[in-house]
Amino acid sequence: MNKLIRGEASRVIAVLDDSLAALDVVLELPPSGVSGNKLAEAERQWEIAKSNLGKAGFYEARDHLEGLQHAEAQYLKAKRANAREQADLAAAALHEATRHMCRSVRKDPAVGEILAAAATSTPDDVHDERNAADSTAFHGDERLEDARNYEEEKRGRETKSQDSVESKTSYSKRLAVPSPVERTPSRGGMVPGGGGVGMRKEHSLLTLHGTLHEFRKNILDQLSTTVEQKDAQADFFQDLNVRIREMEEDLVLLKNELEVEAVREEELASKKEAEDKLWRAIEEVRSSYEREMVEINTSQAEQKEAVRTSFLERNAKALEAFDKAGEAFVQECVAHGEVEEGLRKKMNRAVAEVNSLIDKYDAVMLEKRAQYELVKRQHKDESARLAVLEEYFRKVDRDLANEAEEERIIAEELAAIEALHKRDNDAAARIQALFRGNQCRRKLKKKKKGKGKGKKGKGKKK
Repeated sequence: MNKLIRGEASRVIAVLDDSLAALDVVLELPPSGVSGNKLAEAERQWEIAKSNLGKAGFYEARDHLEGLQHAEAQYLKAKRANAREQADLAAAALHEATRHMCRSVRKDPAVGEILAAAATSTPDDVHDERNAADSTAFHGDERLEDARNYEEEKRGRETKSQDSVESKTSYSKRLAVPSPVERTPSRGGMVPGGGGVGMRKEHSLLTLHGTLHEFRKNILDQLSTTVEQKDAQADFFQDLNVRIREMEEDLVLLKNELEVEAVREEELASKKEAEDKLWRAIEEVRSSYEREMVEINTSQAEQKEAVRTSFLERNAKALEAFDKAGEAFVQECVAHGEVEEGLRKKMNRAVAEVNSLIDKYDAVMLEKRAQYELVKRQHKDESARLAVLEEYFRKVDRDLANEAEEERIIAEELAAIEALHKRDNDAAARIQALFRGNQCRRKLKKKKKGKGKGKKGKGKKK
């Protein structure tokens, strides 16, 4: 059961995607205006549809139509401004409105009839946005690529809908309401009995209604297909679901980008306000600067005039002083010339005296040079003799040093011999003393023995 429900939902989504592709036809239709007569006719058609359908269906159809018209106006406005992000968001809103419209058509076919009756009464803002977008539609490589894709899809839809062309045409004729005026090819022009672009647009809108009616029929047909066809189309519907999820993710990303853009626009607005304040401050500074410059120029002109007057006075005084200084300079030049002549004579006499002194100095220096050369030769001879004497005295010093060393060595040897003699003498004296001591002790011992023999009978002293 769940599998059948998913298959049915996938079919509904596929049909809605086809409806979105059909709605793209409306976006590329030629522009047209709406006059007062056309508005009156549209109101009359609304009243007829309201009486036939009832309040609930009428308001539901009107809400769907207004939502489509508003979304179309936003899309064309963004397309004219060449704002791709806003155009994508407006296209997403337009697709959502189309989905709601297709659901309403599926629930109640009379809603589709009301939409077809009111399709020719497009509001002025949508027509203005369409007309403004015509000059910028399909501009650049991306727009041309979109145009090519649209033409290919259009040819594919025409090929698929060849079987239902007759039914659509009859259905459109049945829904068409006669109008006392027809549009001319001019933008928004309304003349009686005209034809061309207006009729083509009415026919296109009626054809769109027939296409939506055919889509409703296709929905009912696809809901009654067999289980085998459901299984065969499961992969295709799964791809469509993936595509829808990707589109929803892209929509979330675009919304985030729009939020970032809104924050950026707020920052730009604040910066613009600050810039306006700065410009106002600059204007105030500029005006004050101009006033100050006028005051400065006025004061400078007065100062220049005063300075010019004082300069002329000082210049006249300076010229008078210059003339007096010139006369004094001439007088001083004459006096200085006389003084210079006397000083030059003194200088000549001093130069003659200096020259004579230089000559005398040169003669004395020649004599002194000869004496210097003689003294230099004597110094050289004495230096040679001094070197010979120094060598001789060095030899004498070496001989004296050698003699002193020999005497020192002899003295040391004599001291050593004297020490040996003293040691031998001391040893002989000790030996002799020892020998004499021994002899004296033997003699004393003998004397003691002799005294003992001669005194027998006497007791020993205690």
